Amino acid sequence: MLSIRTISWIAAVWVLVLGSYALAPFVLHDKQSLTSFADIAQCLVPLLANAGLLLNAGTPHWRRNVFWMLFAMGCTLWMIGQFQWTYYEVYLHQELPDLYPGDVTFFLRGIPMMAALALRPHLTRSELRLRFGYLDFVLLLTWWMFLYVYVVMPWLYAAPSVEQYNFGYEVVSNIQNTVIVVGLGFLWLRTRGAWRLVYAGLFWRRGSADDCLALHQRRHQPQDVQKREHGSTCPCWPLSCGTEPRDTLRTQGKARWTRRLRG
Repeated sequence: MLSIRTISWIAAVWVLVLGSYALAPFVLHDKQSLTSFADIAQCLVPLLANAGLLLNAGTPHWRRNVFWMLFAMGCTLWMIGQFQWTYYEVYLHQELPDLYPGDVTFFLRGIPMMAALALRPHLTRSELRLRFGYLDFVLLLTWWMFLYVYVVMPWLYAAPSVEQYNFGYEVVSNIQNTVIVVGLGFLWLRTRGAWRLVYAGLFWRRGSADDCLALHQRRHQPQDVQKREHGSTCPCWPLSCGTEPRDTLRTQGKARWTRRLRG
């Protein structure tokens, strides 16, 4: 269990990040500076989330440790995708291509989360054989990769089409997100005590991704140019929810930045 001092440090860092993110639009008035700050900040969010997740993986129970490490793996894939985005916008000063193979990293981050839920770390039963766990994970990864290759990849290589590519990505991404949300809801209703709070927080965080997307769409007004350069500080940030810098709303459709928001 984390000490009060460690929890206080984590909370202080989150307050510092959120405070800096909220104040940046009032301090940085240059478009490129705001874009760079938002991109770099969103690289730090999954890094901080990983620190908090891995601190929970120091218990004597292997199933609980693996649960947190799998969620950390999902955040790591999310971070890799954010670094790709930042490389283009901050270093190259270019927009990410509409047909970009690296988008798969945003999709893959949900697979370790589904594997983590399958472990059901709240149970106290005797340990399962790890070789079956490895096999299940490989099968899970293979199935979702097949679905992604079958639905999305043809529109990237065989017959390039931005509209079909975005539509296919949204379909498989929504299916994956629904599976995770339903799984979290099921575990939330079946547990008691501290784990019920854990599952409730994860359920709210995962389910609120679409709410954040809707919030961005409602705030997309032509006259609000300067504020769009900076991402919103939606309340799901402390639960590792990254948000899309608003300047991309002018040049990219919903499907283009949905993959960056979810996680």
